[in-house]
Amino acid sequence: MNFSSLQFFKKYPNVLVICTGVFISMIGFGMIFPLFPLYAQLFGATPAQIGMIASMFALTRTGLATFFGALSDRYGRKRFIVLGFFFYAVVMSAFAFAQSVAHLFIFRAFQGIASAMVWPSAQAVIADSVEPKDRGRAMSYFSAAWQVSMIVSPAFGGVLAQLYGYRIPFLIAGAVMIPITIMVQLYVSETIKSTVSVLTVHEPFLQRLNTSTREIRESIYFLTLIGLMLATFVATFGINLINPLLPLYAETKVHAAITDITLAYTFMGITGTVVRIYAGSLSDRIGRRPLILLGNAWAGVFTFPMVIIRTPLEMMGVLSIRSMGWAFSDPATQALLSDIVDENKRGKIFGLYTTVAGIAMILGPSVGGAVYELYGGEFSFAVCGVLSLAASAILFAMIKEPSE
Repeated sequence: MNFSSLQFFKKYPNVLVICTGVFISMIGFGMIFPLFPLYAQLFGATPAQIGMIASMFALTRTGLATFFGALSDRYGRKRFIVLGFFFYAVVMSAFAFAQSVAHLFIFRAFQGIASAMVWPSAQAVIADSVEPKDRGRAMSYFSAAWQVSMIVSPAFGGVLAQLYGYRIPFLIAGAVMIPITIMVQLYVSETIKSTVSVLTVHEPFLQRLNTSTREIRESIYFLTLIGLMLATFVATFGINLINPLLPLYAETKVHAAITDITLAYTFMGITGTVVRIYAGSLSDRIGRRPLILLGNAWAGVFTFPMVIIRTPLEMMGVLSIRSMGWAFSDPATQALLSDIVDENKRGKIFGLYTTVAGIAMILGPSVGGAVYELYGGEFSFAVCGVLSLAASAILFAMIKEPSE
């Protein structure tokens, strides 16, 4: 971390605390992520059941993200982040005491609820806390925090499981959430000043949770918002056609060993993290739109070489270069969403954005598995590339930023 970063965090302490919390929490999540299928097998779960258990997280997170985001606009961001991290602590620890496959289904669904509480509110706090000229940089730190943790944590979880059994990583993942909860409660400043109590508001409950569709539709940035949501759905659907099957494709296409596959993920994480940090600052200087367009087009173009790769080294190189595209676009996309939405609606909009991406993440693997079986991995990657370029075309036609 250089002097410039220290000055940035000194100016915006909320960003430092939230990013630290995200980093530590994702270390806990990353420890258990690769172990979960093996842990579920200990209870006799079939491959189909393991897939369904995994989908429970996406279902509850997708279904509730907009709901909790809207609540954070009304009642304050901080309380939902604190509650969500505490709920994470309970649920992560509960996995260690599971006795059946049914317990795994229930705990995974609760984990998605905790995620829906935390992430829209955390993104909104970051956006609320910084000046517009620094928003891209702040979002790059936010996205880099979880990506860095996912580079180092899977191996750590694997070592713990090998030495002490599968239950210990879940207990540690739950335990690390407690200091995060306390840290957020003590050091994050609430960014919504006009919060109200659920107990003292007298207007009807459904009216309090109204999504202000008319206000959003009448915004001068309505087309930009719709363009971002539509492009996100198309691109995320394309990515998830093939990503869950990437290890299988690598094994059959280029005879990659498990070490080759894990190294590919590591290199993608490192490349993506480095590019994200600089891309966010760059979007503050030259604008959000150029980097959003560049990133999506870049990811689309560099998906097609995956069709013709022949060696594990080629696979690692192509995937690393491809990951740079999303690293260019992600911080700029989140910053643009913040720029065009009123402060008191950011939680709701980030929740809606999470919901749109979540629906694509649910549908993509289901369709992708069938496409892979019928036409092969090369066709799946080609479709993914086409959809990424289609998302780029949508963005080019529909988005603009306040400077325009």
